[in-house]
Amino acid sequence: MISDNFSPAFNHISARGLAIWSVTALRALGSTSRMASKLSIGFLGAGKMATALAKGFIRAGLVTPKDVIASDVSEAACAAFTKETGAKTTAFNPDAVKFANVLILAVKPHQVSEALA
Repeated sequence: MISDNFSPAFNHISARGLAIWSVTALRALGSTSRMASKLSIGFLGAGKMATALAKGFIRAGLVTPKDVIASDVSEAACAAFTKETGAKTTAFNPDAVKFANVLILAVKPHQVSEALA
């Protein structure tokens, strides 16, 4: 179930279909007393977009690399994500879903259906 604090933090859907969250909103999610656990972020997709976002969240101090996971079927994308961020990766989306309390869909629009299947 999504907490009451989840909806107001949502900023918008970009032209590429990405849910855009502000750093302030993610900080609020991570510090909300109603959250059962600390902030952990999962990316469905481990490409350049996910890598850039993860590096930014880590650099901003929102999370540590151990609080981040990305899933991608591409071994090369997973290797690059881990090298750049220090975070873990998986080839299976359900692993990222189980790990994270915030999910970010970081795939191209034509890959959305497959990523959410």
